Amino acid sequence: MEFVKKNPQYVNPNGAFKWLTDSIQNPDYTKKANGYSTCHFWSNFEIANMDFYRGEAYSKWMDALEEDGGFYYERWGDAPVHSVGVGLFEDKSKVHWFRDIGYHHSPYKSIPNSDKCSAPEDSGYFAPKDVYSLNCLSNWVKYEMTYKELQQY
Repeated sequence: MEFVKKNPQYVNPNGAFKWLTDSIQNPDYTKKANGYSTCHFWSNFEIANMDFYRGEAYSKWMDALEEDGGFYYERWGDAPVHSVGVGLFEDKSKVHWFRDIGYHHSPYKSIPNSDKCSAPEDSGYFAPKDVYSLNCLSNWVKYEMTYKELQQY
């Protein structure tokens, strides 16, 4: 947030702010993270326009994060960093969640309903019940997807 306060010109006015700041799902996490919901995509499957990652906003933000030392001292991961960067600096309409592609990254999984695979009992859920409160993908659908995008599925 310090970077955003110093560089408001980089924030996309149509960013994914509700998803990044939702405090209803995990109020304790959001409070500890100074207003960040801790939501991010848990998939290492990404297709990206590298112009975004090489652009001025993302590059300067990465320089600021690097300078903070969190990559080294707090083990900041690539998934939250990519998700927050895209949520702040890109138009949310350019973000596509590939929810029809199966993925597993323990403890999370995405198993699209399909007659071509035999999915476990909890098919279609993103995580086991004991970590449901950490699953923010329903918030992405609720806050950031358009009606048109939802109709595609």
